[in-house]
Amino acid sequence: MNALPIQLSKEELDKIVHLAGINSDIKAIARFLNLNANDLQAEYLNENSPLRQAMDTGIINAEYSISKKQFDDAKLGDKESIREWKKDANAAKWERYKQKLLFDQEVSSYETLRAAVENGIVNELPEKLQKYYEVIDFIRALYNRLNSRTYIINQVRLKWKEVSYSVANKLYYESLNFFNLDNAVKKEAWANVYAERLDLISNLALENKDLDIAGKYAVEAAKMRGVGREQAPQVPAEILDRRPILYSIKITDLGGTPISRNKLGALIDGLDVSEKDKTRLKRDGVIEGIPFELFENAQE
Repeated sequence: MNALPIQLSKEELDKIVHLAGINSDIKAIARFLNLNANDLQAEYLNENSPLRQAMDTGIINAEYSISKKQFDDAKLGDKESIREWKKDANAAKWERYKQKLLFDQEVSSYETLRAAVENGIVNELPEKLQKYYEVIDFIRALYNRLNSRTYIINQVRLKWKEVSYSVANKLYYESLNFFNLDNAVKKEAWANVYAERLDLISNLALENKDLDIAGKYAVEAAKMRGVGREQAPQVPAEILDRRPILYSIKITDLGGTPISRNKLGALIDGLDVSEKDKTRLKRDGVIEGIPFELFENAQE
């Protein structure tokens, strides 16, 4: 479901021309104009939108001015400011490309879908969103029955023949994300998706021999994947599952009924055993008047 075009005044468009000319990205322009960055990014992706035309105009005008100034300054030998501007312009170009790749084109549709689900009006959604919801809800149902990811993906492909493995895999994580079934999956899955997009930028920059830009986005991709992030110490599950073993000589600790020590002593006296064994039994039974003995290096 496409969002309505943003209505920008002539004054705002003039400011966008100026801001684009000084290498401002979409987020910076959104902050300056007090607009929603996602809405502005969606508008920028439309090549025929007034916003896109204003930004392109600002960039072209700036490049023309710099090219003309470069020609004039070349005669004076002052090229440092020109080189700096070109460096900033190149970085801004790659940043715009990065934002374009990382921007979720279905943000507005996603929010519309969530609102429809929360209000119980899924049947009023456009047909495309209804089908999307049918698939992710199917995945949710299978997930709640503790089925594996592989099984769920295969079931999706059996039910919807036109869905490829990669699309089914993507829908699996989107379903977990949408229904908040697994916060760990939500965080790690999307971090990997965005890291792959940053890899693409890095590789494209490398192909264009722009080593600074390639290195910058390679580092960003690594950070997105958590490389270099300090990991919390992991305690093995078997250790956490261990239960302490407690010893006691009190029968009440074991749920038994206490007995008289005098009766126990009399019972031991009536046994047909040696006096030494009777003394040992009374000592083990904590009979009053029988002292404990300590033995060093005792051998029996």
